[in-house]
Amino acid sequence: MALTHDPNLPVNLDTSHKPHHGWSVFEQNGAVWVSYDAAPKPFYVGRQHSYKYTYKVNRQRRTLVTAGLSRPGYGRHEGKFRYVPEDWNEDFNYWPELIYPTAYAESFADFTSMNFWDRAGFTPGFIQLAAHTKDDLLPLFERLISEIPEETAKFFPELSLVEGRLAFLAGSQFRFLDVSDPAENSLPVDTDVERGLFMGFFNHDRTRLDVDKEEQHAAARWLVWSLTSAEMRRIQVASSIENMQQSLDKLHKLLRQTAQRKYPNGVDGMRCDHLAAALAVPHLAPAKTYLAVGALKKNNVLRAFERLEYGPGKREKNVVHAVRLRGAKLSQLAFDLGSGHPVPT
Repeated sequence: MALTHDPNLPVNLDTSHKPHHGWSVFEQNGAVWVSYDAAPKPFYVGRQHSYKYTYKVNRQRRTLVTAGLSRPGYGRHEGKFRYVPEDWNEDFNYWPELIYPTAYAESFADFTSMNFWDRAGFTPGFIQLAAHTKDDLLPLFERLISEIPEETAKFFPELSLVEGRLAFLAGSQFRFLDVSDPAENSLPVDTDVERGLFMGFFNHDRTRLDVDKEEQHAAARWLVWSLTSAEMRRIQVASSIENMQQSLDKLHKLLRQTAQRKYPNGVDGMRCDHLAAALAVPHLAPAKTYLAVGALKKNNVLRAFERLEYGPGKREKNVVHAVRLRGAKLSQLAFDLGSGHPVPT
């Protein structure tokens, strides 16, 4: 079938699509659930979460309240699927150890963690790859379509690769999603949105103070796919490592520029407990990478990282806590720049 590009094609998730026979997304007791015939019982998808943003307009401070679906990695709800480095170390040359502290700070290392309430529109997975940027969730979907096309079409049939680019399909028409169009129904805090059409596909109207149907169905599809496909989880790990490699490159260059006395070779040869703590900073707060360099210069590196302030929710403390949880593994690894991965010492 010949496809036609339509730059004005409405980009909407099909809430009537059923990945499995008997598929049903429903609300009960203030939460969203999904069930289907082959599942022994319904899966908990998440519940509404409200959040306040403070921003300025003409030097006037204003407050914005948003709401969206939330499924955090903490709490007592059932159905968590933890990211465990040992499951992936052999396939990815110990990189899974290196990214674990960041994953723990982002989601308590849970593959099924999801967030629809913040300015990213949709942020799923154990390391929380966001929909609003060009380097996070969109490249992951391109990889999912390329490597497991049948699975991707089962859960997200609206998305495809056209001329090697991620696109939204509707019959014989398509619209590219790897473009910098602004988000529809935008918010005053949408100052750094790079992929507005893509985030809007998952979360159509973020101005609402409740959870819309697109969020519910996108979350249900992602949840069941994450729980039932080992290959989908493997691709998540691979994409997350590639994403973190960008953070490593940024840290390495800055170390070579500003910390030559202690780190003349940048990250090459660095202890991986220290490196894991440092990598979290450019991933969680890219503009504050210089703070990671400063902490690496201290005598007690982990204590220095614990005292940094580079993100909400005590991220810096959770990162260091996770480094200590993996201490025996991480402290016995050093990063080898030549091979591009950690190696046992």
